[in-house]
Amino acid sequence: MKTIHINTSSKKYDIFVGNGILKDSGSIIKSLNFSGKILIVTDDIVSELYLETVKKSLEDSDFSVCEVVLPHGEEHKNMDSIMRIYEALQKNGLNRKSLIVALGGGVIGDMSGFAAATYLRGVKYVQIPTTLLAQVDSSIGGKTGIDLPFGKNLVGAFHQPEAVIADVAVLKTLSQENISCGMAEVIKSAFIKDANFVDMIESSTDFNKDVEEFIIRSIKIKKEVVEFDEFEEHERMKLNFGHTLGHALEKKLNFKGITHGQAVAIGMCLITTKADVKEKLKVILKKYNLDTETEFSANELVSGAFNDKKAEDDGINIVVVNKIGNAEIRKISFEEFYKFYE
Repeated sequence: MKTIHINTSSKKYDIFVGNGILKDSGSIIKSLNFSGKILIVTDDIVSELYLETVKKSLEDSDFSVCEVVLPHGEEHKNMDSIMRIYEALQKNGLNRKSLIVALGGGVIGDMSGFAAATYLRGVKYVQIPTTLLAQVDSSIGGKTGIDLPFGKNLVGAFHQPEAVIADVAVLKTLSQENISCGMAEVIKSAFIKDANFVDMIESSTDFNKDVEEFIIRSIKIKKEVVEFDEFEEHERMKLNFGHTLGHALEKKLNFKGITHGQAVAIGMCLITTKADVKEKLKVILKKYNLDTETEFSANELVSGAFNDKKAEDDGINIVVVNKIGNAEIRKISFEEFYKFYE
């Protein structure tokens, strides 16, 4: 098991990465000197696979454990689900000394973190991400939130976890589509910060052999960015490469028929205009079964970006990569954003 230390301005915590460490969740959380009640938040798919393993591990470490199982999917990342978490916290008598454990993908992690940030003005939580995307991205850095009918992640809070437990073994139960979704974020991380990592991803011939290294290198990139800019005042915006138009595409499709990773992959291609960078990006995305085009025009998606979190009164911040391994943040007007694709 490898341990990566995160040191933000608001909290220090560890990310544990290993193969088969789900069964050690109880002892890891025990090592945090925590002794209160625990609510596991999970979904109806993950619960069938891993809820009993995590619950037994926690109970074997003498924790009092309860759970709430939510429906899976981005369309349920809303206030109705948050209310179900609040109700479970209240019904089971959890208080400020209690802990929420987010067991699932990015949707569960985002909602659990938001509930933890807001219930009783803040309780502690631990992330146990069960998808590649969540392990390399959404479980790290303290961003939490839910969607509104007119945009993604428009309500949320920064709330760092107490720890992240990333078990590589759980990836074996994921579909190829889910793996591809996570690889979009791995590829994004490499393109914005590490040209050598891009080469490694491109040349890899054994995903199962290399995936743990993919995870660790992606986490270290996010660690560097988040420690420098925890609250996304500037540098952390680079992690949004592909996300502005990707989110607009997801909204255009009502979050159905497309994964977050697929949307980000297309968003990265649309926002990239430098020919050599775009060519290499497309080659690598296609290698990992990710789309590079959409039926919607870029201008149609630009309109959908007006409600994005990165939009401001006089324009929007976009992230561009004109040199592999080096992302830039550009503030442009909405008029320029349209012209960007002419």
